[in-house]
Amino acid sequence: MGTHIMGNLQVARLNYQGHVIADKGDMLSLTDMWKAAGGEDARRPSDWLALSSTKEFREAVEATLDAGNPGIQVKRGGRGVGGETFAHWQIGLAYAKYLSPDFHMWCNTQVRAVIEGKVPATIPANVVEMLRRTDGIAKMLAHTSLICRRP
Repeated sequence: MGTHIMGNLQVARLNYQGHVIADKGDMLSLTDMWKAAGGEDARRPSDWLALSSTKEFREAVEATLDAGNPGIQVKRGGRGVGGETFAHWQIGLAYAKYLSPDFHMWCNTQVRAVIEGKVPATIPANVVEMLRRTDGIAKMLAHTSLICRRP
């Protein structure tokens, strides 16, 4: 996970319908996941983290991590003002299931791609369109060049 640089183009690996989901090593931004899945008030990361089933799962994940490596990192900023919650990727996948079936399936697909070594780099739609057009122009110029060279 993370970000790659292609020339001057920054390509995010986790991008759901135009929403970039930040990651820090094994940690995913629950805040970004929540926003990407629609940002329903009733499904905020803080509300989900307060559920007893979430606490139980969090404890199980944290028991497998190195000492001093928490499963959750919260940057306080106030409701809707600069706060952010990061969680271990396993906790993030559990949160994805809570957010929505479509978002959960997308997350599962991303994990499967990593397992298969097919990590997709998502490029913004406008950049893809520019690349497609540039490729088309290059093919047209190459074809024109061949036609002009014929005796």
